[in-house]
Order: sequence, then structure tokens, then C-alpha cells
Amino acid sequence: MKSILYLSVVLCLLLCAAGTPVGASVESKQSKPWRALHLLDYNSDSALDALGQNLENLAKQGINVIILEVDYNFAFKSHPELKRGTDPITRDGARRFSGLCRKFNIRLIPEFQSLGHQSWKAETFSLLTVYPAFDLTPGAFPNNEGIYCREWDPLNPEVWRVVFQLMDEIIVAFRADAFHVGMDEIFCWARNSRHQRRAKTVAYSSQKPSTKFTLTSCASVTSRC
Repeated sequence: MKSILYLSVVLCLLLCAAGTPVGASVESKQSKPWRALHLLDYNSDSALDALGQNLENLAKQGINVIILEVDYNFAFKSHPELKRGTDPITRDGARRFSGLCRKFNIRLIPEFQSLGHQSWKAETFSLLTVYPAFDLTPGAFPNNEGIYCREWDPLNPEVWRVVFQLMDEIIVAFRADAFHVGMDEIFCWARNSRHQRRAKTVAYSSQKPSTKFTLTSCASVTSRC
């Protein structure tokens, strides 16, 4: 029987992030200290194009890293049912923006909020809306009242099979050498004793992202800026 637990997916991601040197890539090359921006709500090609017009000025001010929160605002081909909105970021739009970032020596790190932050206020995001069985607390907390954000079930192997496909698409589209997995503010899982008991007995899935990149988390990003 395999002894590694589904929970180790989360721990592995955080440990990889914490152990990554400042600005390191897959080859662990040395880089300058980060002067970074964490940006969100740039959820379409037109929004990225507009942001791209400001990159030269940002670079002149010393910005050398942009963490771009993408999440479900992408035209996924592996799971088109999971795109958020009617005009999400496309692969072509991602390529244009990443090209401009390289032109101005800004390292672009796309972000996909993982485990937590699967809702905001009354809105539940697409993964748990389309696949309610992936929800850590299915059927509980109507309209998300009484919780900060919904969380996916990290012990469900089907969750990782889908999520890693989404991550692969975002990484490839942005030609990223690093990827931000979020993973902050996890409250429901810590309180869910049923999943704590399951974590002692359920084996870890062999699924993993197929692309090569550096993992980073909220904790490690904060320590580098």
C-alpha cells in the first residue's frame, strides 16, 4: 500500500515554495532581489493589453516581477466548462503579455488560487460549481454564509487530475518558469475532523503537473518582496 497521503500534495507544494531561492528558476539561476506587484482583475486579453502599455514605466520604476492572478479567468481547452466569464484570457493574449514582460525584463508569475479561495462572498467559483463533489463541505453553508471562502477537497484524486490540467495550460500559455499556487487562508480544512481522519488512511495520487516550473506560495512571496 502506498504510504504517502493526499495531504502531502499540499505540504509538498508549500515545501517546494519555501525551499526555492529568491527569484530562482528551474535551473536555480541567480536573480536580483524582487520588486514585485501582485495584480488581479486583469481577466481578459483587452485588460492584459492595456496593462502591457504600462510595463515600460513599471520597469523604469524598478519593478522586475509581476504575479498575475489568473485563476479561472482563462479559456481552458482541457476543461472549457471551467472558464469564468464570457471573455477570459486566451492563449494568444497570454503570449502577447508574457512577450512584453520579457521585453522589459519583468518576470511574469501566473497564479492559480489552490485549495482555498474557491469562492468570494456569495459567488462560488467554477470548479466547485461545475463539480460540486469536489467541494470540501458540499451542501453546507448556503450562499457561503458563515465561512471566509470555500475550499476544494484535497483528498479527492479527481480534483488534482482536473486542477493540474488547468495549471499546465496556464503555465504553457504564459511561458512561465514559476507558478504561484496561493494556498493562504485555509480555514475549513483545519476544522474538518472527518478529513483529518481520512488523511491518516487515504493514499496519495500519482497525478502531478506535466510542465516544469518553480512553485511558490503566498508565504514565500511575502518573504522575498
